[in-house]
Amino acid sequence: MHIYSDNLIVLQSLKAIAKLVSDNGGTINPELTIHQHNASLSISCELSGDDDLLLNVPQALFVPVSNLDWYAENGNLLYKGCIDGLDAVQRELLMHMLNLYNAVGKMDSFAETSTYQLLPNDSDLNSWIHAARPDFRIPTHNLARLFIETRLSYCMKGDAGRMIGCLMPLLDLLNHHPNALKFNCDENMHWRTPIRHCKPPSLECFARYHSYDSLSIALGHNYFENATCHIASLDCSLDQPDIGNIHVRGTDMHLRAFNPPTIQRDSEEFVLQDIVLESEKIPVLKTFLALAIRSRAPSLVQACAEQYSVQIIKKLIESNRERYLALQSLCDNDKNFPLRKLFRAVATHQLKLLTEIDSAAS
Repeated sequence: MHIYSDNLIVLQSLKAIAKLVSDNGGTINPELTIHQHNASLSISCELSGDDDLLLNVPQALFVPVSNLDWYAENGNLLYKGCIDGLDAVQRELLMHMLNLYNAVGKMDSFAETSTYQLLPNDSDLNSWIHAARPDFRIPTHNLARLFIETRLSYCMKGDAGRMIGCLMPLLDLLNHHPNALKFNCDENMHWRTPIRHCKPPSLECFARYHSYDSLSIALGHNYFENATCHIASLDCSLDQPDIGNIHVRGTDMHLRAFNPPTIQRDSEEFVLQDIVLESEKIPVLKTFLALAIRSRAPSLVQACAEQYSVQIIKKLIESNRERYLALQSLCDNDKNFPLRKLFRAVATHQLKLLTEIDSAAS
């Protein structure tokens, strides 16, 4: 393993973490390279030979920390609470991981870029987001807890059957990319990730944590991702002759698996949610929407319902386009607000996708 950093604490912490992983059943590709640039940490590795394994980390080395009280002091990430439930190796890993975060200034960097922290100060952008995604809520956790939530993997079941948030040594240094592979847990409860270069000729390796669209990534993870290819529909109302008003709820839809839209039956209004727009999935969406329409109007034959669904998809695309054009225009003004640049990039990307989706739906 190679490390590029001029910070002695970073070097010591990473070497200690790597040794603990290797000494306790884990595997690290010898060509794996960790890069530090200010508060940013990343992993690269050149594929050589037939072995494409980047990292293999036993789940026993994951550090359960969701029961701890996290806080920040003088720019450092700290916690209160009992760690008696951690074994000796997990305690060492926790110490070195916190030393690493604090050495690179993760808390200060997070405070400067956190959407949750900055959004309340931008009333116009805040209003747009809450109108587009009425279910969106700014968490009430303190900043340190918000940061820890971005690092956790919920993969260990507690005594009561609940998932416990854990810090993942080394694996948490892999940045997210929508086209990367997910971590793979084998039968021995070892989390393995292969070498995957999503941005050739760069040798940086990525993992896919989730399948959020660009808006959700900006809201929850504070950066713009231009490799997303789907859009979770924003909140809108569509009038469809013979069917009536259709309310599409704007939700934080993150499942890329294409499920039927959820139908809410507790309203006189025809309410749909969890609608995802994606060029390649338009035929599937057309079929699912037709089934939803027939649940509302059982006398319709499927072919007629699918004609309606095409019209609804076109209206849905146009409604989302109007919303994102408004966001783009909003972010062109008052650029002193720090989030405007981020969300203008999101709007521009979503509008490009909507043009492609509209073409696929025609």
